[in-house]
Amino acid sequence: MTELEIQKAELMAQRMLNEYGISQLAELGDYRKLIESLSIDDLQVLESGIIYFNPLFSPASQSELN
Repeated sequence: MTELEIQKAELMAQRMLNEYGISQLAELGDYRKLIESLSIDDLQVLESGIIYFNPLFSPASQSELN
């Protein structure tokens, strides 16, 4: 990761309400995609708007329905 990506990851981590959700997003590769797609300005808007994310994962969210 570049220095900018590390900085963005740290800012995004402060917007997450649980570490388990971060680890699950990271496992899926989605956390990195999120970091890459947001700018520093985007993250500052989240911070100034007091916006948090609560990624939840449950067994039901991993099941497939036919």
